[in-house]
Amino acid sequence: MNEKTNYQHQNHINCTVENCVYHSGQHTCTAKTVDVGPQSACCCQDTVCATFKKADIR
Repeated sequence: MNEKTNYQHQNHINCTVENCVYHSGQHTCTAKTVDVGPQSACCCQDTVCATFKKADIR
């Protein structure tokens, strides 16, 4: 079983990163928790999703 099917999207976080294992296929994130970093940012372009895991898309 892959990680994508372990959780249902409950956190209502929109995500368009389709090559992430937590992407629902419907532009929502299925991760149980979402970590965003780094600690210091000046604008949204300075932040990243630290929860991202590359999916094996074929």
